[in-house]
Amino acid sequence: MALLGCMVQDGGRGGTRQVDGHWRGVAAAAAMPSAVNLTQLREESMGMFRFGYGQYMQRAFPKDDLRPISCRGKDSQGGIALTLIDSLDTLVVMGEKQQFQQAVAWLTANATFDVDARVHVFELTIRAVGGMLSAHMLIEEDPTLVPGYDGALLRLAVDLTDRFLPAFDTPTGIPLSWVNLRHGQIRGDVRATCTACAGTLLLEFGVLSRLTGNGTYEALARHAVESIFDMRSERGLVGNTLDCDSGEWVRTDAGVGAGVDSFYEYLLKAYLAFGDERYLTMFSEVYAAAMTHLQLDPNWNGNVWLVDVDMSAGSVLHPYVWSLGAFWPGLQALAGQVEEGAALHSNWTAAWHRFGWLPEMFDVGLENRHPTESGYPLRPELMESTFMLHAATGDPRLLAVGAALHRKLRDSNRVACGYASVGDVSTGQLEDTMESFFLSETVKYLYLLFSNASAVVDHFVLSTEGHLLPPFPTLLEEGAAESAEAEPQGRYSNATSAARGACTAKEVRLEAEQQQQQQQAAEGAQKRGTCSWGDAPPGAAQQRQRTQQAARRFSAAAQWPERWHAHVDQEAARKCRLLCRQDGGAAAALGAATAALSASLPLLPLPRGAPALLRSRRCTACEHVTRAVWQAEWTKSQLASAEKQARLAAAEAKVQLGRQPAVSASGQHVNRQFLCVVEDTSKGSLGCTVFKELPAKRISKRHLNALPYNYLLIQLTDAPPGAAAAAAAQQKQQRRQAAAAQAAAQQEGACSAEGGGPPSDLIVVEALFQNGSLARWDSMLAEFGPLFEPGCGEGIAIYPGGGGTSAASSGGDSASSAGSKAAAAAADGDSDDDDDPYLDEEEEEEQQQQRRRQQQKSSGGATPPEPEYPERWGGRPLELRRGGPPGREWRALQVVDGGGDGGGEEEGEDGDDDPYLDEEEDDEDGEAQDGSGRSTAAAEEGEDDDDPYLDEEEEDQQQQSGSSDSGGRRAGTAAANGGGGTPAGKPPPLPVLCFLEAPAVAAQPLDACDELTNAADLQGSMAVVQRGGCMFISKVLAAEAAGAVGVVVVNSAAAELVPMGTDPQGTQTLIPAVLVPGETGSQLLKALGQGGGGSGGGQGVRLRLSFPDGNAGPVAASAAAAAQQQQKHEKQAQRAAQAAAQAQHRVHAQQAAAAGGAPAGGDPAAGGGKPQQVELLMSAGAQVWLFNKVAAGNPADPSAAFQRILAQLQSHFVQQHATGGGGATGGG
Repeated sequence: MALLGCMVQDGGRGGTRQVDGHWRGVAAAAAMPSAVNLTQLREESMGMFRFGYGQYMQRAFPKDDLRPISCRGKDSQGGIALTLIDSLDTLVVMGEKQQFQQAVAWLTANATFDVDARVHVFELTIRAVGGMLSAHMLIEEDPTLVPGYDGALLRLAVDLTDRFLPAFDTPTGIPLSWVNLRHGQIRGDVRATCTACAGTLLLEFGVLSRLTGNGTYEALARHAVESIFDMRSERGLVGNTLDCDSGEWVRTDAGVGAGVDSFYEYLLKAYLAFGDERYLTMFSEVYAAAMTHLQLDPNWNGNVWLVDVDMSAGSVLHPYVWSLGAFWPGLQALAGQVEEGAALHSNWTAAWHRFGWLPEMFDVGLENRHPTESGYPLRPELMESTFMLHAATGDPRLLAVGAALHRKLRDSNRVACGYASVGDVSTGQLEDTMESFFLSETVKYLYLLFSNASAVVDHFVLSTEGHLLPPFPTLLEEGAAESAEAEPQGRYSNATSAARGACTAKEVRLEAEQQQQQQQAAEGAQKRGTCSWGDAPPGAAQQRQRTQQAARRFSAAAQWPERWHAHVDQEAARKCRLLCRQDGGAAAALGAATAALSASLPLLPLPRGAPALLRSRRCTACEHVTRAVWQAEWTKSQLASAEKQARLAAAEAKVQLGRQPAVSASGQHVNRQFLCVVEDTSKGSLGCTVFKELPAKRISKRHLNALPYNYLLIQLTDAPPGAAAAAAAQQKQQRRQAAAAQAAAQQEGACSAEGGGPPSDLIVVEALFQNGSLARWDSMLAEFGPLFEPGCGEGIAIYPGGGGTSAASSGGDSASSAGSKAAAAAADGDSDDDDDPYLDEEEEEEQQQQRRRQQQKSSGGATPPEPEYPERWGGRPLELRRGGPPGREWRALQVVDGGGDGGGEEEGEDGDDDPYLDEEEDDEDGEAQDGSGRSTAAAEEGEDDDDPYLDEEEEDQQQQSGSSDSGGRRAGTAAANGGGGTPAGKPPPLPVLCFLEAPAVAAQPLDACDELTNAADLQGSMAVVQRGGCMFISKVLAAEAAGAVGVVVVNSAAAELVPMGTDPQGTQTLIPAVLVPGETGSQLLKALGQGGGGSGGGQGVRLRLSFPDGNAGPVAASAAAAAQQQQKHEKQAQRAAQAAAQAQHRVHAQQAAAAGGAPAGGDPAAGGGKPQQVELLMSAGAQVWLFNKVAAGNPADPSAAFQRILAQLQSHFVQQHATGGGGATGGG
């Protein structure tokens, strides 16, 4: 029968979706459930446990872990025989009574935790404390398991837990991750912890409080959980890592994978175990927030996943999924959300079959495992979810899934002395580790699945380590249970009446003394010099205050319409009907399941009264969670509406329109004008996420260029007679030209993938080492920043260095000459563009002369030979820009007209036929100027003088008055923008470079995600950074702010090149960035002293970036000739692509209704029923950005893809205009 993994239910409501056709073969290959031999699988899984446990006892005991390949043991948590403790209840489940008795006897006689060892509080709590408590309670339920047992395991659990208590001695009460078992807190150790580490102590600590009558344990654990819960974002999400002292988030990535996973799990399981509805309330809220904000839209790639997002913004952080998140479907089944769990579980099984195992991280499209997190350490989460879903549904297909998981482990992971982890799922190479959870969880869940043991979930709460913990009744439930008569009885209901009576008495005392215990704990903390639980430090208090304010601010959005209540109640009743049944049929089914469980696991004692407690609590949880999810979805829709309106207002504010009526590029009067903010709307598709009608007013060229690159203006104009036919003919001619250019390129042996569009993304990195050796590597140019012109740097060898004049290594002007340069610029009437990262011609010539004098002085009059640089390329002038101190000079050969408007007219050569007037032309249209240079109309309208885009007159006044000190700006950096690159609202003209060369310096820290400690060394250098930790654009902006002139990013994959994208707002940088493979980058980092950075590393290696056809000196002359021929055909294809793009700027509608139609009444200003045409207005930089974004996903034919994207945008306009009447609408 087809595996459940080959059907995907979409989002939990509605129909189903198929996963990729490539994986449908998995379904056909799956065994029929009727053919699954459960008896054989049960025996094999038991044999798997016996072999692994026996090898541990023979080869590793009493050390913590087994090394199955080297056949030895190793201590990981203090040498306390961790695997033995973690396996105690599994021995009972497997029926290994003698082994269980021997283990308890050894622990009673030999176990000690008074060791000088650093241990992890979370790991030892769930593995060791949980293992001993579970075994203790099973023995208490059936004393015949270990005759003469005196409670030693409980005493050991108390001793170990007491040694964890110093971890809670923090200002916030949030426990540290690590302690020393003998000495407590470790001086100088890390004082941050993960959310799961601090929030997954509740179950074991709560059980310990109930068994001992000491409420301190649960009070401490509950305070940590409530503190984290209070730190939620306004979306209801929790982050990954927090500071235990300040109570502030250190990492704000929210997800259900590593670092967060079991925080969710223990909120639900604490409610199921203890019946405290505070835990259920917290779980319902965080679960609903996760399902609302972490689910990846299935339209993105056809699959349902929960991914990591920013806890505040809700934006997806990376395209990978954590394998630890495979527990989530099982948690959903426990909470009654079975449909959603089945949909998500199917994707996990597909991932297992795709990769052979579950790599620690893999991409949402099931195409690649993560380049570094690629192993499988025998994790149990998928086995757990498979068992939990089967227990909830009885679906026989899940048995086939479990059989496939079992066979893989049996056939591929068994080695001489146990079962080995997988180092890399792509190669199948095994590692010499077998974690204790393989025996306590992985094998246990497979055995339970094949043993008809579904009723386990009706008798026990299974901890995050798979330990069996009976539930505890509250006072009200205890009274109800005593009067109940239809409850199935446990096998040992009379054997331990005294012990259970003692537990009940302790429960009564706990309920009565809870507040007193909390007060004692707070007083004890104050005596130790820490804050009480109510007196959190200012940071945590402020964070909670912000959360509460956000909750109040958005509370109005959560008010449901009256009609929703009945609908949600019906949905809860449907989802929870099986869990909430209380008729005779339900009791009979539960009795039969309990009998089957007793027959399958005869050694396992079943606690009396547990099924009634757990069924009732799961019913309540299901109803609460269902309502919470609907509430969260409603709230999200209301917030999305409010955010959409805010985005509309913010986007409109960035568009600075003039006062004159708009005129289209074809010279037509613009009837209506709309703003479109372009972003990804689904996989492979772009659309308008903001779509709003603007006044049909003219925008100047400067203000158009100042818009973010993803901002387009869509104009609706009257179509001239015959326009549609002309456009069709033009497109037909264009297709012919493009086909001819491609044919010519193929005839000459050119690569069609590189033959079209703007300058290529493939860049050559040349490295000149200190010993004189030269290396050449391929790299991928970022989708942001300057472009490179093919061929124009050909034949120019990399220059090892030379003189420089900048006293501060600024890569530009010296501070002493700043005033004279500003005065000279004012005298010449030339306005310096402070955003230009390269020097003006006069400044560059002055620095060249100073460098030559410095070189002659330092070398005794002999100037080192320097390559001769061409003055023109392809009819366009070239300019050499340079800077930096002696020995660390950087050089950049730039195409002078390559920036701004994209290589069109020179600045100041505005043709009179340009329909987009400059500021001066706007002002000349009948507006008088006042004495300050501002128009009278502008003065009357109250224009703000702090407008960041000054008029030309205002700029001249500032230069003359000396307020614009361009000489102090650092060339090649983002100083003009406050050290932060080019904000999306103010992109300067981006240069086109022939080459860029500079000394290499490794950033510190190497990932450039935190504040750079060697910023001074990075000035005027080529910064070398490592991939990971943050976005590519963030790394480059940080290096740019430090003064670097370029960035080389070292990939984590050895031989892989991937595109480096910008953020959704299209933020640009003034400096180029390239990505090199990890193998290449490791050589570079080694030459730089393993990231040592500093001037020493920078002097050792000199890097040069250029287009592949811009060959350096050592390249043969034949290669240069081939490069020239290649360039010829690239230019032909580029011109064809540009013409095709221009043709797509006008899409004509034969009827006015096709473009939204004219308003009622045939208003002539809106078209009056005449045929309309749609025109897209964007800056040259926006065209390049949009083309690069398209080309990255369509490298074979970017020009055709560009045409399709333009057609999508125009089609989107038609749809939005038709549905929204041209008003303000959201989009996508």
